[in-house]
Amino acid sequence: MLRGSLLPVNNFNRQNLTDAETSHGVGARVVATDGKGRLRLDAGFGRSRFNNPTDPLLDQGFSIVPVRETSRNAQYVDFSYQLLKDWGITKDRKANLSFAFRHNRVDPLFRSVAVFTQADRLDNQYELNGSIGDITAGFVHNRLNDNLDDVPSILKTLTRRSGFNLGLPLASIRGTAHGYSPWLPRLAFNLDKTHAFGAFLPTNSGFALSHVPDQASVNQTVGADWAHGDLRFGYRFNRSSQDNRQIGRQNADFRTLVNGLSFGLKPLRRLDLSFDFSNEHTSNLEVNRLDRTNRVTFGSNFQATKKSILALNVSSNLSGDAANISSNRSIDFDAQWSWRFGIEKDKYRKIQGQFFVKYTNRYLRAQDRVFLFNNLTKFQSVSSGLTLTFF
Repeated sequence: MLRGSLLPVNNFNRQNLTDAETSHGVGARVVATDGKGRLRLDAGFGRSRFNNPTDPLLDQGFSIVPVRETSRNAQYVDFSYQLLKDWGITKDRKANLSFAFRHNRVDPLFRSVAVFTQADRLDNQYELNGSIGDITAGFVHNRLNDNLDDVPSILKTLTRRSGFNLGLPLASIRGTAHGYSPWLPRLAFNLDKTHAFGAFLPTNSGFALSHVPDQASVNQTVGADWAHGDLRFGYRFNRSSQDNRQIGRQNADFRTLVNGLSFGLKPLRRLDLSFDFSNEHTSNLEVNRLDRTNRVTFGSNFQATKKSILALNVSSNLSGDAANISSNRSIDFDAQWSWRFGIEKDKYRKIQGQFFVKYTNRYLRAQDRVFLFNNLTKFQSVSSGLTLTFF
């Protein structure tokens, strides 16, 4: 049970706070599971009565809609059940399959002074996750609505999202005992589709059909990772699209392609090196523009002593459009040395500290041949810090 109020007390940056709010409500929560731990339930319900009294200083003598106390509900359900649990397929591989349902609903005009909750929303999500040995797969579907009272003068937005992911570790599927190389990669695939659109054209709102949103997006990622000893390598391919179906904006679409490489090496026990490269192409179909971006990053971590680490990071971005109208180039360099210290005795082991020194260097040049600007930005800084822990 809860009762709360917000008083109109001025502070240093709000000198005319004239509104007052009060609310009181009741809530309940239940958590349950079965004896085998396959079924899990977490659910809650709350009802709040909110009052925002009429304030003559806010009315300013105008005739406005009367303010009334409102009582509204909020609820959630988080349910999951393991359909298959360690079900043997072969001697070495077991299958698992679980289903989950998540429900959240907050009524229109729900308000409580104790917590912030976005009102007028209904969210239902369904999940199905499974595995066979080291092979994993998952599916999720989400349905989100607002304007739950279907007020005809307010835009009602519906969002539908579906996602799928798959993980295939090829080396562990067959195993080296079958003559397969440990260099066989771990493959991953992710697919995400989202469609957000208006349910109807609001009446008496000044809206036209071109104001009602309707947009669909698709995001796909394929990745492969190799690891053997102190050497690792990875590749990522991403393709995303944004399809604008809104009346009058049908051509405002985007397409993006990204290729990325990552490389890691540990030549010494205390030295770790990493290198990343990505190439991105973004197409704006509405204005027939193609932008390209290349990113290169190098990083290293060297453990100079048992308690000190030297970290270096260098990155460079080069971007521009195919018509050579604009271009941007940036180089970032960071170097940091950190040292941990403390008392080794058991009685004072919790007393620890860390000291660091960091040097940063930034360079950025931006050019635009239409608006005729050529900006050069340089920045350098040296910072240090000391952290002490006593508990």
